[in-house]
Amino acid sequence: MDIDLRSVFSPASIASALELLPPVRTQIMDLIYPEAKRVQHPLPVLGVNEISRVIKNMPVVRRGTPAVPMPSSTQAISYIEPQPVDVEDFVTATELNNMKLLNQGGIDQWRNNKVELHRSAIRATCEALCGMSLSGALAYPMKVQGGYDTYSVSFGSILTSNPTTLWDDGAKTLAGILADLIGFVTTVQDAGAGSQIIHLCGITAFTTLANEVISLSAKGNIAAEVNEKGINIAGFVIRLATGTYYDYLTSTTVKFIGDKELFSIAIDAPFKFYYCAIDDIEAGLLPMPLFISQEVKKNPSGVELIGHSKPFPVPVPKAICKSTVIA
Repeated sequence: MDIDLRSVFSPASIASALELLPPVRTQIMDLIYPEAKRVQHPLPVLGVNEISRVIKNMPVVRRGTPAVPMPSSTQAISYIEPQPVDVEDFVTATELNNMKLLNQGGIDQWRNNKVELHRSAIRATCEALCGMSLSGALAYPMKVQGGYDTYSVSFGSILTSNPTTLWDDGAKTLAGILADLIGFVTTVQDAGAGSQIIHLCGITAFTTLANEVISLSAKGNIAAEVNEKGINIAGFVIRLATGTYYDYLTSTTVKFIGDKELFSIAIDAPFKFYYCAIDDIEAGLLPMPLFISQEVKKNPSGVELIGHSKPFPVPVPKAICKSTVIA
């Protein structure tokens, strides 16, 4: 059977493969940038005038008087140029020749495997960018001629609020921890960012808090427990955050949320995740989560399958509060 790779990896064919594959789940992207907040953006750049804008309630105006101006952004630059994620998988001429023995079902399965390979690499990169965005900035490895550089974008400073008495202090009580959690929520709400707030905790802080809850919950009147969903203290649920990414500049693995940290995030704030227009003629210069182009090579003979995407998370810095909760 003849193989037409352009047909095998057409946008419609890739979309069909993605529908057949099981969904990919990653913690930060699914919690902070869920499907409803993902947008296909038709341009290769993004205006930043909306990025750090937080809208609070506004006063009414007397009939016949001028409208109240919306809060303006403090960003100095006008546009951000998101950088692409391009990943390559080489298919030898031998493999392509052997594929002539496959029927259409076999070719579709081969395509699905290739699509899943590229999707996995791009989704892992999306998750890394999303996790890093919680700091209010991106400082991500960027491949350049001859090595790596840093892809840097600043969205603005996130909020901070640290407890007066840390959670691993022997004098700390459950009532004190509850008061701290209320304080973190208040810090975010006072910034006008949102009201549906989740708490993500680093590994050491989480285990420290879990031990505190187990030892103190039987001694007080505050309902608290540790279960498969996290740590619940009087209705405040603290989830364990274990996400990491590999830093190609330093050859180290970096955690999204530090071991001693807790992040309180208003997930109803206007976080956005953009898929910007792809820099590829075969893709029609259009935005899409994944496109796979082909490039013929002669030595060795084969085809490079290049997976393209241009993902870009836009956090709301004033909806994110970082706290150092243990020493």
